[in-house]
Amino acid sequence: MDNPRSTLAQIRQERLDKVEKLKQLGINSYPSKAKRDVHLKDIVSDYDSYDGKTLTVAGRLVSKREHGALFFGHIQDQTGQLQLYIKGEELLETSKEKQTIGFSDLNLIDVGDIVQATGVVTKTNSGEVSLLVKEFKILTKAIRPLPDKHQGIKDKETLFRQRYLDMIMHPEKMKKFEIAAKILFNIRAFMDSKGFLEIKTPIIQPVYGGSSAKPFMTTVNALGEDFYLAIAHELYLKRLIVAGFENVFNIVGYFRNEGIDRTHNPEFNILETMSAYENYEFNMDLTEEMYKYIAKNVFDKYNFKIKGQEVDLQKPWAKITMLDAVKKYANYDFDQVKSLDEAHKILDEIGYQEEKPKSIGESMFKVFEAKVEEHLIEPVFIYGHPVEISPLAKRMEGDKRFVERFEVFMGGMEAGDNWTELNDPVELFERFKEQHNRKLGGDEEAHPMDIEFIEAMEYGMPPTTGLGPGIERLAMMFTESEYIDDVIFFPMMRRSPVTKIQKEIYGEEYVGLNVQGKKETNDPKISQDTKGLPNKGDALKILEKYVKDEYQFLHAKMVGAALEDLAEKYNEDKNLWYITGLFHDLDFDKHPDEHPNTELEWFKEWGYPEAMIHAVAAHAYKLTDVMPKTVLANAILAVDEFAGLLYAYSKMKDGRFDDMKVKSIRKKFKDKGFARKIDREDVQLGIDGLGIDFGELAESLIKTFSNMKEFSGEKDYTQENVGNKEPAVTAKSGNQDMSKKIVIVVNEDLENWKVLNTVGHISAYLGNQIDKENFHSGRPYKTKTGESFDRSGQYPIVVLKTGGKALKKLNSELINTNLIKYPFLAEHLEVKKDEDIDKVLRDKNSDELEYYGIGIWGDRDKIDELTSKYSLWK
Repeated sequence: MDNPRSTLAQIRQERLDKVEKLKQLGINSYPSKAKRDVHLKDIVSDYDSYDGKTLTVAGRLVSKREHGALFFGHIQDQTGQLQLYIKGEELLETSKEKQTIGFSDLNLIDVGDIVQATGVVTKTNSGEVSLLVKEFKILTKAIRPLPDKHQGIKDKETLFRQRYLDMIMHPEKMKKFEIAAKILFNIRAFMDSKGFLEIKTPIIQPVYGGSSAKPFMTTVNALGEDFYLAIAHELYLKRLIVAGFENVFNIVGYFRNEGIDRTHNPEFNILETMSAYENYEFNMDLTEEMYKYIAKNVFDKYNFKIKGQEVDLQKPWAKITMLDAVKKYANYDFDQVKSLDEAHKILDEIGYQEEKPKSIGESMFKVFEAKVEEHLIEPVFIYGHPVEISPLAKRMEGDKRFVERFEVFMGGMEAGDNWTELNDPVELFERFKEQHNRKLGGDEEAHPMDIEFIEAMEYGMPPTTGLGPGIERLAMMFTESEYIDDVIFFPMMRRSPVTKIQKEIYGEEYVGLNVQGKKETNDPKISQDTKGLPNKGDALKILEKYVKDEYQFLHAKMVGAALEDLAEKYNEDKNLWYITGLFHDLDFDKHPDEHPNTELEWFKEWGYPEAMIHAVAAHAYKLTDVMPKTVLANAILAVDEFAGLLYAYSKMKDGRFDDMKVKSIRKKFKDKGFARKIDREDVQLGIDGLGIDFGELAESLIKTFSNMKEFSGEKDYTQENVGNKEPAVTAKSGNQDMSKKIVIVVNEDLENWKVLNTVGHISAYLGNQIDKENFHSGRPYKTKTGESFDRSGQYPIVVLKTGGKALKKLNSELINTNLIKYPFLAEHLEVKKDEDIDKVLRDKNSDELEYYGIGIWGDRDKIDELTSKYSLWK
């Protein structure tokens, strides 16, 4: 018996049948012309002006219900919704000539269809503004159903891919994108009012430059040369200044081939300006004025909430040097730092774990990023950046260590960048040479040499300054959005994997094609038959028989688990992918010199699938000369070495994967000195073959490994270098529960004795909430001489700090969670008797409370989501 068709396919076919029935009635389901007299919101908001008038409206039908000879439905356009009220006897009949649909044929109309209705504006008995419809037409037949109104779209990836559906179901979400468009319009209006000319600069450039970033590369066939998508437009705007223009700007695309996450998209837009005969101080005033112009003209207000912090744009903006900001907020005086070792010691003190910078200035900047930015709530200009991080900016006259540059910060985030441009061509050439040498040394983000630009500068560029706020960052700030993908309608994503329903509806020969119309899932010459594979249990027994090395055994399970999870993502056979990952090094333990040829013979002898044999051969392509031709082969190539690198990194983090950050992993990947035997080239080849982003793969692997029971603390497969196949095994004691934690957030303005008391009271309270049987995590610790010490507790305890306003906000955020919380108030500490506290609090509302601290206990991820923005108490 044939398999029943999916529900979606059935619904789609039913709607296609309705299209056919309408066609038989002479009705075109997709006419080219529509009519509309007014937007829906206008009718609802100004009912008195339209009451009793005959109007034609159009929109998407988003609801419908029938009651005998009555039909009610709501249509929706960009402005809002309006109810359609249809009486059977008053509706014009179905007519081929007039292309109208009568009451008896309304069953051919579905929710989701785009329709046109003509009728009289009225109100129903319930008082709802409606259109009493006299004439009804279809403009577009929707052959797919809309998502359930209440369920909506839960999956974030689906939401981004099909954001149009989210907007249909929740039209209020369109507002954010409307605002973003108005912001862009007003920026252009502001620049025009200041006498700036918008002159387009090239997006496809022979030499990328103007910033430090990895570019996208393309080939211009007509010229037979490689070109690059712009990472910045600064060098072209400067050529315009050399030409004699004095105030120029553009707003065009920027493309940086780097990470993709909730705060970074490879394609974005920046307002970039150049002003002749001015320095960076001019742009401080211009920036402040522009932000206030947008606030007034788009929102008619100056107070905004940025990352949960109240910010007032109207009052004068502060100005502070980066050196002083680090001194004020991080308590480190880099004026007193005389050596790179001292600078690195400070980075160690703040817990910096990335590759150490190569200069004192860069080290100070890292401290600024880690410890200062979060404190910059009210608008402030941070100026005087280290010269090492600003290769194109002019040095300060009074201190050559720093350059004439500023960044705008508000709500703890950067909201604009500017500097006085370096116009000394000799010094500029020296800076370019320094960057060039860095590139030769392996720094992929170093600025490339651009001799043609140097030549232009030698003709003379007047004192010049440039401005560069990100358009998406501005939209995030003004729309109170936390993530950049909330203001980018089409964030960059990999192509979605082929689904079964797509194959069912469109046919396998048409799905999974690349832009050239070729299949991109698997090489058709390699059979995808999966017969002959053992089940999981038998596969593990085979692994135990052939692999005795403990680390190698663990590594095989890691790769198997990772491939199994990826198989689901790519809609591939999970068992095939798991077994392939589990057995990819099956012969290495006993036959390292013959790897992988020995195991390939085994697989053929055992009748294993051709797809698995090809993938295992291709993962060692440098030994077999077999290049990856399938998704599976590319997946194992990407995952094998990557798993080793992540394992090595986990040893620096107490064997944990769950708190790894993609940014940190990217740094480790670039650091060739870390886990030296990991073949980065293999990983990159596999990633490119999959068409997946580095960050996306890293996040997938982190999730997989975090869920593996092997990393619950039972064993520590520590080895000097991952890849040497000689792990030293040591047993860990206890099984501390790392899925939960205790966090105490303290008011940073308290005196030390109040901090200690606050932490003590909160700790006592939270300790009482935990089941005594589970309070500690196992047997006591013992010293060499036999002394015994009880464990400190089952759950990690962290003390953080923040301001009083933030504590109030945190308390409100905790109300709707299942986390255990304990707010500790000033009265708890300063009023001696409980009954007196009761009396005092009865006379106060919530706004008057002073929070000394808040304790939280529960799920680690939920707590981290709420508290990651706070600083560690030192």
